[in-house]
Amino acid sequence: MGCKDRRKRGSILVSVLVLCFFLLALGTGIAAYVHSEAATAAALSRGIQAQYLAEAGIQDGIVKLASDRAFNGSYSRNLGSEGTYKVSILARQPWRRLLVSQANCQGEARQLVVEADLSLTLSRCLLATERDLFLSEQDYLQGLVSAGGTIHGRQGVFVDGPCLGQKIETDGGVSVGGCHPAADLTVPTPPIAGHRDAPLLSPDQFVNGDFYYSGTLLLVQPSVGLGASGTVYVDGDVYVPAYYHFRGPWLLAASGSIIVGHDAKLEQVWLWAGQHLIAGDRVQLVGGAWSKDFLQIGEQAHLYGAAPPLFSELPSASADVFLLRSWNTYELKEGL
Repeated sequence: MGCKDRRKRGSILVSVLVLCFFLLALGTGIAAYVHSEAATAAALSRGIQAQYLAEAGIQDGIVKLASDRAFNGSYSRNLGSEGTYKVSILARQPWRRLLVSQANCQGEARQLVVEADLSLTLSRCLLATERDLFLSEQDYLQGLVSAGGTIHGRQGVFVDGPCLGQKIETDGGVSVGGCHPAADLTVPTPPIAGHRDAPLLSPDQFVNGDFYYSGTLLLVQPSVGLGASGTVYVDGDVYVPAYYHFRGPWLLAASGSIIVGHDAKLEQVWLWAGQHLIAGDRVQLVGGAWSKDFLQIGEQAHLYGAAPPLFSELPSASADVFLLRSWNTYELKEGL
C-alpha cells in the first residue's frame, strides 16, 4: 500500500513539473511576442517620425531656395530627442536643383529626393492652368504645358514640349514630350490686373498703349490695321469672335472668363483669365494662354509658345519658388 502511494505521489509531482515547464514556456513565448510587437511598433513609430522629419527637411530646403536660389551645398538640423535631418541642395543644371533630405530618428532613417526647376515662369508656359487642361483631337502644341490638375488628351494630340501636371489621361494616340508630376500650380495675377486708372478701351478701336475695360468685352475686328502693341485689363468676361484676326504684341487679362471663337488667329497675343479659358476649333495662337480655372482647347488647334517681349515682369508660376517635378522616398538601412 505504501509503495503504491509513493508511486502515485511521484507521478503527481512529475505532472506538476511538466505543467510548470509548459506554463513557463508559454509565459516566455508570450513575453517574447509582446516584446517583439512592442519593438516593431516602436520602430514603426520612429520610421513615421523619420518620414515627417525628411518631409520637414524638404520644406526647409524650399524655404532656403526661395531666399537664395544660388545656394549649393548641405546643412543639418538637430531637433534633440525628435531626431535630425540633413538637407543637400545640388546643382544639376543652371536652372535645376536636386533637394535631398536625409532624416534619422533614433536609428530609423528616411530619405526624400525632389527635383526642382527654378526657371518655370508664367511667360515660359504656352498653356498654364491651376485646374484641369483639356486638349481635343488633332491639336498641335509647341511649348511647355502645365496644369495643377489633370491633363486630358484626345486622340491625335501632339505636344512638342514637356507636359507638367498631376497626371495625364488619354484615349490613345497622344504624343507628348514627357509628362512629369507637378506640385500644386499657382497661376499668379499679371501686374496689369486691376489697373482701373488706365484709359478706357473702345472695343472697335485698338491703338498702342495700356487700357482698361469694365464689363463684358466683345471684341470687334479692327477696322484699321491688324493689331496693336500694349495691354488691356477687362473687369469682366471677354468674347473673341470666330475668324477674329489680331496681331500683337498684346496682353489681354480678364477677371472673368475668356472665350475664343473657332478659326480665330491670334499672333503675339497672351491671354490671362481669372476664371476659365475656352478656345474653339482650329484656333491659331502664337503666344500663351493662362487661366485660374480650367482651360479647354478645341479640335485641330495650332498653338505655339512665345516669350512675351513686353511683359518680362510677369511673376513666377509656382508660388515664386519653383516647380517640384518628382518626390521619391527611400528607406536607409544605416543611420546617417
